[in-house]
Amino acid sequence: MSKPRLAVLLAAYNGEKWLAEQMQSILSQKEVEVRVFVNLDKSNDASESIIAEMAQKDERISFLGKGVFGSAGKNFYSLIKNEKIPGDFDYYCLADQDDVWLLDKLSRAVECLRAGPASGYSSNVTAFWPSGKRQLIVKSQAQRKWDYLFEAAGPGCTYVLDARLYGDLSDFLRSSEIAVERFEAHDWLIYAFARSRGYTWMIDQRASMLYRQHEKNQVGANSGLKAYRKRFQAVMSGEWFSKIECLINILDLHGNPPARMLLKKKPSSYMKMAFSTGEFRRKKIEQAYLFVFLLVYSLIFSLRK
Repeated sequence: MSKPRLAVLLAAYNGEKWLAEQMQSILSQKEVEVRVFVNLDKSNDASESIIAEMAQKDERISFLGKGVFGSAGKNFYSLIKNEKIPGDFDYYCLADQDDVWLLDKLSRAVECLRAGPASGYSSNVTAFWPSGKRQLIVKSQAQRKWDYLFEAAGPGCTYVLDARLYGDLSDFLRSSEIAVERFEAHDWLIYAFARSRGYTWMIDQRASMLYRQHEKNQVGANSGLKAYRKRFQAVMSGEWFSKIECLINILDLHGNPPARMLLKKKPSSYMKMAFSTGEFRRKKIEQAYLFVFLLVYSLIFSLRK
């Protein structure tokens, strides 16, 4: 029986410190065949020469070139839309430049997807810091009816999509009338696209990768008091609502009940949303926080009026 073939889409930027270790962990994956496609955002370190040398030494690595993307999200969108990536792989997955994959990361994902009925897969991760600290980041709480409108399925570097879902996603990104680059949270958009189009998604309880934390992380583990304070500020400033509205417009989700409530932009709508947060977030504590945020915002919004 032939091994499943996976295309790994790797977005790189100033990654000279970590690229070699990450690439080795990808190429060493057990019980699968991998081919890595790399896009490089304009960098001021040795990333380009490192990637070019790796591609020259190993035919499984394809260096698609460099561009000016400005964010990991835009880089990944470019990769997914790139017609140089063949459409005949069994599965497609995303990779950051600085993590370390356990040897069975991809075989585990394939096993879960083959068991059905899911077409999209993500998982928990083990965050790790230069100090040696490690922390399990849990994203595998039970999915909620509308969670995809309000959060991703976890770090995009854990995502594995079957060929049918990936093909639909790629076609959509190429043909979207609204530039998807406006929504930089690619992992959130991919999850929302899949769920809103009727695809089943699995979030695995097992962590099959080490998720590196450092000062250059664009998002990071996103946990703790500092993260919640940042989210509170985003809600109170209206930034969070603007992101969701952008997602709604790109994916044309206007008919979903939470979307209709949010787009009304009325205190009563935010109040109504507050009492539906059990369907908006997977984690209980985040449902509670969002309940409070929406109540406070509805009061502030009414005073502004």
